[in-house]
Amino acid sequence: MLSLMGCYKALHRAHVPVDFIDTASLESGGASNYAVLYLPYCFALSAASVNAIREFVRRGGTVWADGLVAWKDEQGVTKQFPPGPLSDVFGFTLEDIQAAWEPFPLSAQGDTAGELWRCLIREDASGATLRGTDGRPVAIEHRFGQGRAIYYASAVTYSYLRRDDARVRDWIAAPAVEASRHLPIRLDEPGGRVSFHALQAPGRSAAFLNNWGPAARAAVRFPASTRAVTNLLTTAAVPFHAAGAFAEVVVDLQEGATAVLLASTS
Repeated sequence: MLSLMGCYKALHRAHVPVDFIDTASLESGGASNYAVLYLPYCFALSAASVNAIREFVRRGGTVWADGLVAWKDEQGVTKQFPPGPLSDVFGFTLEDIQAAWEPFPLSAQGDTAGELWRCLIREDASGATLRGTDGRPVAIEHRFGQGRAIYYASAVTYSYLRRDDARVRDWIAAPAVEASRHLPIRLDEPGGRVSFHALQAPGRSAAFLNNWGPAARAAVRFPASTRAVTNLLTTAAVPFHAAGAFAEVVVDLQEGATAVLLASTS
């Protein structure tokens, strides 16, 4: 649960809209509605969930995981070293798992990402995107079918919940941020404390903003075809300007403030 919270925190700070799906939805193909599937410290997976994840990636999805992913089945039976039955999807099998009693730098960059386990990837593993101080890969990206699998060799979602390292946030959020660049409604708020949810219907777009931090200035980008923007909580018209392929609204939010912006194209 703490790793799940850390993963959500990283995506929230990156202003990426998030949904949660349970195993029943996953196994019935529910992941196909999304571009990126996160498995934060997901150490137990049923055979049906494994098959659903494999098919999701094969069809073009991105899966992100950390720590002891797929180490056990739903009965708690250990099959092999992580990522177990998903080794073909992630492109490797761990050589060893070492318990870590204290936090440690995962990479040579002086981060604070290492937590709970040192998951040792083979030194000659292909697709390394990050290496530790000993030169061993600590992050892997592997192409599988039309999609890709990304893995970090420790409980980095848990570590981010505890220590809020911006580099770790970026490691977690990067694939979701990349997949969100095409979305017609986006938020830019440097502090990362404004939660964001977007809705869209023919001719209308809406953005819901809640500021959980100190006073902040947020920029919301709506489709370029926007003709009017209204704050539904105050009924006031909100000014906007053209910003490339978007119509941009700048909103000042006091601590604890909420704004609901409705943009229309007619």
